[in-house]
Amino acid sequence: MRLVKEIRMDVLSRAGRYREVYPENSDRTKPSPLKVKEVHHNGRRYIVCFNERQARKDAADRQAIIESLKEQFCFPLEYLFNPQIEPVPFLPY
Repeated sequence: MRLVKEIRMDVLSRAGRYREVYPENSDRTKPSPLKVKEVHHNGRRYIVCFNERQARKDAADRQAIIESLKEQFCFPLEYLFNPQIEPVPFLPY
């Protein structure tokens, strides 16, 4: 569903209340928190699921990747504005 742009835009952004199937709790042995909602679009029925714990983990993972890339490719701004400065080769270790 995410690959079809118009479905993604219409279905995932459709207003509606989620029903809580499993509530959020700190016990890792219980099922992950899950919310679902039903959306009808062009005669088809879609069930949209949302896991808050997984969404937070995904956001933290993306941020860690961005920070790591910033750290790996960091160089002084004067290299951008002064082409006469010879940049030092990047040595990752």
